[in-house]
Amino acid sequence: LSAQSENRTYQGWYEFSYYTDIYCDGDVVDVLWWDAKVHYVVHFKNDEAVWHMEKLKGTATGSTGENFKYKEKDYYLNDDIVYIQYNAKGDEGNHYIGTMLIDISGGWGNEVFTPLRTKCK
Repeated sequence: LSAQSENRTYQGWYEFSYYTDIYCDGDVVDVLWWDAKVHYVVHFKNDEAVWHMEKLKGTATGSTGENFKYKEKDYYLNDDIVYIQYNAKGDEGNHYIGTMLIDISGGWGNEVFTPLRTKCK
């Protein structure tokens, strides 16, 4: 008899509130506090998660009170590292686009943000 692998993909929705540091030229220039609807997809093979992706969409408020439309894609590279792509467009003209790694090994609330690429207008 040959072994059969069990492959399954789960998806769903939840709402989430959190914050994202915004970097320009390596410095934090803003902190966005956002409320988003999140669509997640997790694929399992032989009862082990092999990939996990989330898409977030919502609104954010910057540290100066500017309001943003916020989109983000999160790719869980492993249990501790999340690669994110974000796009935040403000109603006062600021526009932040970027990618970063977030180390969550210390738990939520103790993350380490590492900006990779940013574009700030």
